[in-house]
Amino acid sequence: HHETRDGNENPFIAFRNRSFTRLAIFFLTWNFALGIARPFYSVYMLNHLKISYTSVAIFNSIFMIVMVFGYKVMGGLVDRYGSKAVLNILLPPTILTPILWTFSSPDWYWFIPLAMALNGLLHAGIITSTSSLLYSTIPEDSNKTTYFAAWSTAIQLAYALSPLLGSYLVEAFRPYTFEWMGFAIGNIQLVFLCSSGAVFIPILLLPIVQDAKSASTRELLS
Repeated sequence: HHETRDGNENPFIAFRNRSFTRLAIFFLTWNFALGIARPFYSVYMLNHLKISYTSVAIFNSIFMIVMVFGYKVMGGLVDRYGSKAVLNILLPPTILTPILWTFSSPDWYWFIPLAMALNGLLHAGIITSTSSLLYSTIPEDSNKTTYFAAWSTAIQLAYALSPLLGSYLVEAFRPYTFEWMGFAIGNIQLVFLCSSGAVFIPILLLPIVQDAKSASTRELLS
């Protein structure tokens, strides 16, 4: 009995559950993709776009407000149509948010509140859907603490490693600056584009995520 209890308290036991592991890998790659650019957004607003601290605070508030409203709307959609259908619709547009940042300039900085609002809505839906799937993949008779510990460890790993990659890329891209369609593209914009490209990984991994209750994407769109 003592051995069983110790075994249950080992967070890695959770990864023996295939549904849980697939979901963790999917969510980890999504967080990792967006995390590559995440630390540089505020710096970019202040240094490159010359936006005031007040405006930066307002733009961050837009993200939070839309996210709060998004949770309410997305919660209803997930309840009605299932998580997978919602994820199928919301994942592809997450490619757009770093692209909006890439093509924002001091003259076009209204792209930023647009990116913030879109990001808030997409985050709300993706986090709601994934949380719902997480609860459904944890078996009733299991030690739930073990699962949540494993989940948290995996996600925090993505949060920790992605900014390191972002910092490395910022330095690696420093020599490269060019103009594209009238927009000046430098090292930070290239990191934003890398973040956007990395979102294709969770999109490709989405089919491995299991959801017994999901309606079809077509039903949700209609």
